[in-house]
Formats: sequence, C-alpha cells, structure tokens
Amino acid sequence: MSTQEPNKEGTMYVGNCPRCRKRIEVKIGSGGTDSRFFNAR
Repeated sequence: MSTQEPNKEGTMYVGNCPRCRKRIEVKIGSGGTDSRFFNAR
C-alpha cells in the first residue's frame, strides 16, 4: 500500500495499491503496530 495515512477517526489506514491504484483500507487493532509496511495475500 502506498501513501498510507490513518483516517480522521484513527480506526484504519487508508491508501492505494501501487500496482492497480485500487483503494485499500486496513483496520487498526486495539494494540496497534509499529509496522510501516503490510503485505496483502
């Protein structure tokens, strides 16, 4: 995912697939994470 930013509520990261530019939303869990990159399968 490129250009990931938390949404206004801070409940998910919102970005776009670098290959097809499709919108991607990834929920933020209660414990959060320090990861900056995610792999979708």
